[in-house]
Amino acid sequence: MKQTVSSTASSKASTGPSSVTCFKCGTQGHKSFECKNTKVMITMENGDIETLDEDEYEALVQAAVESEEAYEQESGEDPLLCEHDPSPSLVVTRVLTTQPHAMEEQRCNIFQTRAGIGGKSIKVIIDGGSCHNLASTELCEKLNLTLRKHPHPYHIQWLSDKGNVKIQHTVTVTFKIGPYEDTIECDVVPMTVCHMLLGRPWQYDKKAIHDGLSNTYTFKVNDKKFELRPMTPSQIIADRTLVGD
Repeated sequence: MKQTVSSTASSKASTGPSSVTCFKCGTQGHKSFECKNTKVMITMENGDIETLDEDEYEALVQAAVESEEAYEQESGEDPLLCEHDPSPSLVVTRVLTTQPHAMEEQRCNIFQTRAGIGGKSIKVIIDGGSCHNLASTELCEKLNLTLRKHPHPYHIQWLSDKGNVKIQHTVTVTFKIGPYEDTIECDVVPMTVCHMLLGRPWQYDKKAIHDGLSNTYTFKVNDKKFELRPMTPSQIIADRTLVGD
């Protein structure tokens, strides 16, 4: 009988208030919901424990949240959207009837847009498969652009139906697509697919990122973020019937 009483007393002692540890302040004698301590313990990266008042802790958390929001706003600012240029086309032909395009997705389209040069609109294609930035001879002739001898002439074949063509000249082209303005060096070719083609050199120099789903190009110039948006299939069809390519 004495042994039983002793065992019971020992059991009560082991579960008594003095054996309970508060998870909030780390002391014994009470549980966390009974804790009257208004301080918060923070374990630092080096293992040290720092104690703060609840008000100080809340202020610290608020400051961290505001700092993170400010960083996100600075690094993730909305890009300047660059739509095709609405200026009159460089080449105009008779107006034909247009048919609406049922699908507006970009899955089967290369990037096409229009850039403004001297108050005229020119057709532009962005193609990462091209090793050069190119300008058409028609563009150079109609805008009276100054040609220079190419330092390293070469031959191409795929941009024209005239067979093998030797590239002998370069030209400086200044253009504008929405708020994006730029000046680039292009090789001059007798191409009919577009007036200017921005190839791999342009993408490399601008560190442009291509979104395959939306078919957009995003890049920064002078700390400004730009997003080039392509013409929709319907706009491309209308463009082909309204202006000469």
